[in-house]
Amino acid sequence: MKQNKTKRSKAKQNEAKQSEEKIKITYLIPKLSATTKAQKAKNKEKKSATTRAQKAKDKSTKREKQRKEKRNTKAQKAKQRKYKKRKTKKR
Repeated sequence: MKQNKTKRSKAKQNEAKQSEEKIKITYLIPKLSATTKAQKAKNKEKKSATTRAQKAKDKSTKREKQRKEKRNTKAQKAKQRKYKKRKTKKR
């Protein structure tokens, strides 16, 4: 008699666990996934905005560097021309 009672109680416990799992699967997990999807989308948006800003900054610094280099090379070429002229005049 006692064994039957324990078997029944265990069966009831198992049923309760299974129903809890079904509830989790049907209601909680989709909710969680929806919130995580929304969060991921938000994070992605933030990242893309920051990367866009960073890329723009990098581009501008790159352009500045190129301008400076160009200016320097032009100045060097001019100096070389002057130096060449001086050398040829002295001879």
